[in-house]
Amino acid sequence: MDDHFTDGWTVHVLHCDLQEVETLRFTRDEAKRCLRTALAHARGAEPPSINEYCGSCTQRFTCRARREALGLIPLEGSGAFPLESCPSAQLREFILRAGIVEEFAAKAREILKTRCLAGAKIPGVWLAARRGPRRLPADQLTPLVEALGPAKVLSTLGTVSEARARDLWIGSRTEAPFPAEAVEEMPGTARVHVRHP
Repeated sequence: MDDHFTDGWTVHVLHCDLQEVETLRFTRDEAKRCLRTALAHARGAEPPSINEYCGSCTQRFTCRARREALGLIPLEGSGAFPLESCPSAQLREFILRAGIVEEFAAKAREILKTRCLAGAKIPGVWLAARRGPRRLPADQLTPLVEALGPAKVLSTLGTVSEARARDLWIGSRTEAPFPAEAVEEMPGTARVHVRHP
């Protein structure tokens, strides 16, 4: 049977959330070792470790490794130190562990919400209903366009994204050129993405 197996594999892992492609190459022996390690891990022969897939694991709220990771960087008491003095690797771990706490808090909120909706009276916990936004379909503004003029109505509604404006421009089949010089570049934001190395 072994004669029919190939000697190596190339695997392309697509990380859609990070927009990355990771290429892994395995020899047959490496593939066997990976499978044995994964099986030992799944069967409990090896302690679990935290990784970037924990958030989608069915055992994420019972996992020993994640529960142990809840011990965050001390910010008070004798062992306290400012975050600014932490090494970057420790800050990364802090953020990853804080993410675990946030997941547990979200799960706890769901449980409390369910209990409140079932009629439980829990001291210090209440439901706050928030009304959704009220909207008026754009076609209902036609009388205003006739009364005030299109420029006044459009200026009241504010700016639109360049993509939406281009779509409207193309759909209108107007002969006028798209006013690209009037497009304003708004300030962007930078977000730090953190994951296990």
